[in-house]
Amino acid sequence: MQNPEKSNKITTILLIITIAVLLISNRSLTNRVRNLEHSINNLSFSQTNERHAVNHSLWSLTNRVNEIGEQITQSTRLTFNETARIQAYHSATASANVQVSFSLKEHTPGDTITITAHGQGGQSHSAPASLINGRFVSDITLPMRDNYTITFAAAADTIITGELMQFNLAEGLYGRFTFWTNQSSAWSHNQPSTITLHPHFINRTQGNPMLNVADITLLLEVDDIVVSSWHLTDYLIDTNDSQMLDFALGEFARMAGDTHSRILGIQGLDISIGTEPGQIAPGANAVTRLVVRDNLGIIYEQLDMLHIPMHTIGGRGSATQVEPIPVREFWSYHGSGGAWGRMRIVE
Repeated sequence: MQNPEKSNKITTILLIITIAVLLISNRSLTNRVRNLEHSINNLSFSQTNERHAVNHSLWSLTNRVNEIGEQITQSTRLTFNETARIQAYHSATASANVQVSFSLKEHTPGDTITITAHGQGGQSHSAPASLINGRFVSDITLPMRDNYTITFAAAADTIITGELMQFNLAEGLYGRFTFWTNQSSAWSHNQPSTITLHPHFINRTQGNPMLNVADITLLLEVDDIVVSSWHLTDYLIDTNDSQMLDFALGEFARMAGDTHSRILGIQGLDISIGTEPGQIAPGANAVTRLVVRDNLGIIYEQLDMLHIPMHTIGGRGSATQVEPIPVREFWSYHGSGGAWGRMRIVE
């Protein structure tokens, strides 16, 4: 019969050997897994680098093709150094005096040069061009509510025509405005929720008083019905080349002898959410409509979506921010044909 003590030793030795084998196998397996992970990471990193390299090559190739295309276009053009500058605005006729100048690569003394501005609305306007200090210069009056493609024609024994430039007069007018509205939400126990609008507005006038805003109003509409309005003209402040809203201080009241009175500034525009009269229903389909009239007599507007929360009452008397992203980030289209978050001329 086998000695029990010897049997226990053998069992212990076998167990130790088994554990050692398992440890070695586990370490080997761990190393192999680690090496596999490392290989996968290297492969992923290499693929990422290759993708970046391909994208960079495509970007470089695209830029080079565009450069070559531009060089070919310029080499085939009959003109160069084309410019167009607005000289004056006329509110009575809703028009602008524009000076167009350019150089012709070839021309014959005595040629009759004219320019024509073709409006997107279908109208065309023409004016003669004169040779001044080696450049052809033309003064033309254009309606402000349109964008134009400007061409030239040189008439002698033959008539030569070509495109000069795109001149977006209307786009420049409404493109000078920047407007967006941040919104926040606050609530307290047993009180209706409140949405606060924080509008931001800039009018880049380039120091031209004709481009100043004469009136600015923000409307709140629910299902296309105006439920609130705020006249913001008194909160406009002027800088050297722009106008902007200042809700922190407002503007001093124009009252003779009263240096203390002023139109109080506001930090935001409050909207009460609830089911009572004068409140906005939770989850309502609400938009803001900014209406701007400038000294040219042109009226602009911009539509923005609002987020009206579904809840009406908070629980701990605390306030929180919701929807901090400017609502101009929504770029879907409105049924009236105006894009969300974009200024446009309406009258």
